[in-house]
Amino acid sequence: MARSHVFGILPLPVLGHAPQAGNPESLFTHLPTRPYRYATHAIAIIMILNWLAGCMIGILICKPIKYNWDKTIPGGHCGDLNGIFRWTSLPNLITDIAMLILPLPMIWKLHTGLSQKIGLSPTFVTGSMYVSP
Repeated sequence: MARSHVFGILPLPVLGHAPQAGNPESLFTHLPTRPYRYATHAIAIIMILNWLAGCMIGILICKPIKYNWDKTIPGGHCGDLNGIFRWTSLPNLITDIAMLILPLPMIWKLHTGLSQKIGLSPTFVTGSMYVSP
């Protein structure tokens, strides 16, 4: 098993081809097929844009901005926080489901028996779910 470092810090065990250390783009060049790579890029872009939007909304939801942490400012007000949380969580839900489904076509292309494919599918889907205590 080859050992490589992602971004020069985190150890990443990989089999076969190791991405170049310090080159984040090389992580995406070893994805198996072009549609898989496009789907992975699309999910990553949606997640980054959603994170940026959430940060911007979190900062700009209150007028003046200082009202976020100092509710004693006269005339300050905030927008609908529950509505914002609801709408910014929708892209998270969609990308989570997409990431759960993403490996399934690759599993079904494996040269294994049907029972192994059926067993691997829920393993991958449920293996990436985690509920914190």
